[in-house]
Amino acid sequence: MKKKTSIKTMVGFITVVCATAMLCLPNGSTAADNATKGAQKVPETVDINLQKQCPSIPGLPADKKDVKGFTHEKHAIQYLLGKEKFSKYHYTDQFTCTACHTEAKSQEAITEDGMCASIQEELEKAGGAQKMSKFFHNTCKKCHAAMKKAGEKTGPTSCKGCHKR
Repeated sequence: MKKKTSIKTMVGFITVVCATAMLCLPNGSTAADNATKGAQKVPETVDINLQKQCPSIPGLPADKKDVKGFTHEKHAIQYLLGKEKFSKYHYTDQFTCTACHTEAKSQEAITEDGMCASIQEELEKAGGAQKMSKFFHNTCKKCHAAMKKAGEKTGPTSCKGCHKR
């Protein structure tokens, strides 16, 4: 027996597909444009370790607690949608990247080439590279805690939830 798909489920699916397309199609370009330009796909998971990824940033504290297997793609196209009120940083559902990459003006600005310079700027605004953990906790943990307080389903709010060693 076939199960009927509800309108609500279909709308949710379409929203995720559209959001994915918007995130992966920079500057309003089309899929055909990006096929010829080789547009960058949002990575499924990333390890957050600035000391390893951006050794050129002066003053980074020693690597003690990196974040392995961060669900980057799901955050970008699913988890952040409609959750801007919980974030310290302004973002839109059309470009969720700025929830975490606070200075990004486009997806291209977040590529490996520009990522470290962008993060260095963000850290300088937050008080310098030595404030790295405070910056990430203000960005990630505070958003999760605000969602939890509001009774929303959220990610981890404890140290071990993110820092799995």
